[in-house]
Amino acid sequence: MSFDLGPGNIDQHKTHYHLLCIGPFLTILGIETATQICSAALINDKTVRAEYRLNLKNIHASALVSMIDTIMQKCQCSVADVAALAISIGPGSFTGLRIGLSVAKGLALGAAIPVVAVPTLEALACHAPVRDGLVCPILKSRAFEYFYAIFERRDYRDKMLQPPQLIKKDQIASALPSGSLLIGQTEDFADGERGNYIFPPAFMTLPSAFSVARLGLEKFKTGDIAAVDTMEPMYFQNFVAEKVGTGHN
Repeated sequence: MSFDLGPGNIDQHKTHYHLLCIGPFLTILGIETATQICSAALINDKTVRAEYRLNLKNIHASALVSMIDTIMQKCQCSVADVAALAISIGPGSFTGLRIGLSVAKGLALGAAIPVVAVPTLEALACHAPVRDGLVCPILKSRAFEYFYAIFERRDYRDKMLQPPQLIKKDQIASALPSGSLLIGQTEDFADGERGNYIFPPAFMTLPSAFSVARLGLEKFKTGDIAAVDTMEPMYFQNFVAEKVGTGHN
């Protein structure tokens, strides 16, 4: 597995705000609220127009709408101008997912635009700073339990090998393939628990609305549109803790 971080500066601050100016293209607004990260991004099929990210506890309810408003004002457009809205649908934080989905539904219904539901682990895997290899996004569920999935990355394209599962922490070593890149909420892993895995720097593993928007754009182009009225987040109740056998090592 080889890392390809690409050019540019890395912003390690809690607040990340990035703006680029572009012309008129197919545009997607992405929202990510499945964890402590509260993030919104505006992209098109050419580049990123804006991304606004906060890594602060309990900020979603008070900050998300104003973050989106700021992006729209700076980019001189409105929600009605975007082709679709992409929302991180879970698994993840109960409260964060509810807030993000509520805002997404309100904006979509008010502006009469479609919504694309993006699985959170898929978006997190998309964010992995690697060109080829196995990528395992991982997020906390409850005490000593994690959500995870396994993707095979080839030339920056991901293929899901293992759909999302709920797993106990002491089962991870037997469930995840040796040599995989683990991305997500891995800060509680002690040195002795890190095994033969690759852990990118913590500031490179934060969930991003850019990744949600990027996958949302791909899904939108294929007609993968969610039913706004009936769309619900994926909570941990939707999963059953996996009984791990011999594993993938």
